[in-house]
Amino acid sequence: MQAQETAISSPSFDVPETAEVSPKFVNPSNMYTYRAYFGTYNGTLVYRLNWGIITKSSHVFVEASEGFIGSAWYTVHNVDPQDGYVLVRLTVDWGSPIDVYIDYLVING
Repeated sequence: MQAQETAISSPSFDVPETAEVSPKFVNPSNMYTYRAYFGTYNGTLVYRLNWGIITKSSHVFVEASEGFIGSAWYTVHNVDPQDGYVLVRLTVDWGSPIDVYIDYLVING
């Protein structure tokens, strides 16, 4: 008997035909990075970083870790830029509080 392959359905998004074909040039002077240490936590929390350069239209990319590759899983669920700050919902999957570092890349313009 042969094993039957099962197609995995995943969400997709089609770029509208009216979108620009070439990627938008990003001016390095509009890019900012920052590493924040929030202390020791575990479980799911919303972390807030107050930073005046962030607006609702900022592109904010985040990465979370304990500062090195360990056994704990860090999962970023949401990133919500607002005027003057950004909220990040993060789960630290570990049995006790451990270090939480969040790295930010902000692109404006």
